[in-house]
Amino acid sequence: MAGLNQMNRFRKESNTLKSAAKKGYSQRDLVFELTKDMHDPDSASTVGKAAAIVDYLAAVNDKATPVADALARLEANAKDTPVPDSGPIPA
Repeated sequence: MAGLNQMNRFRKESNTLKSAAKKGYSQRDLVFELTKDMHDPDSASTVGKAAAIVDYLAAVNDKATPVADALARLEANAKDTPVPDSGPIPA
């Protein structure tokens, strides 16, 4: 779908994950379907990468900010100051 900017693509993916759940598809279903579009779809590594994509989107949909939290921890460790965390990434 040409013309979608980065934010619109992310929104589309996020909304699609929510829609899939409403339609009764599990995250596992999505993971195995995602692998079909990836290099070496039958490998454990590919399944792990697809699972990471779905887990990340699910975490962001649950209001987590895993990348921002990681950067904040790196910066805090560099300064030795504690930083609040938005919580663990849901499984």
